[in-house]
Amino acid sequence: MTDPIAFYTDHAERLKTVWRAISAEEFLAPVARFLPPPGAKVLDVGAGTGTVSCWLAKRGCAVTAAEPVAAFRGAPGPVWVDARLPALHQIEGRFDAVLVCGVWHHVVPGDRGEAAQALVGRLAETGRLTLALRHGPHPDRRIIWDNPADETIELFRSAGLEVCHRQ
Repeated sequence: MTDPIAFYTDHAERLKTVWRAISAEEFLAPVARFLPPPGAKVLDVGAGTGTVSCWLAKRGCAVTAAEPVAAFRGAPGPVWVDARLPALHQIEGRFDAVLVCGVWHHVVPGDRGEAAQALVGRLAETGRLTLALRHGPHPDRRIIWDNPADETIELFRSAGLEVCHRQ
């Protein structure tokens, strides 16, 4: 098995092409009514190549994109920060929205409590967390962890959040 950061670094050019072809608007369609308005402060954790971060920035949001893979960082629009779960020590401030899309399966199960607290701790008082879970095996040899939805929801409930939408 390959460490995810090493895998993404080794395959960055191919993945940039694949991920940039994804429509952020289509990807976020199931949660569109929960997305922040222009002017909102947004944290995109595990931002990848910035597909979602750049789209939100173009819509007028102030976006911080946390991404540990240097080869993915740098698209114009968001402020890029070298940061990763579970701690996010490099991220300061509170955000109206925190997005964690397709990342949770990379967080070691024993670190998920700390990661949940770090994410909740970055939310403004009325902030919203959007968490998109990836299920099933990867077609390559990246290290991934199971992330059952009910278990994940309970973890965030115990961290102080309530579910607004589940799909």
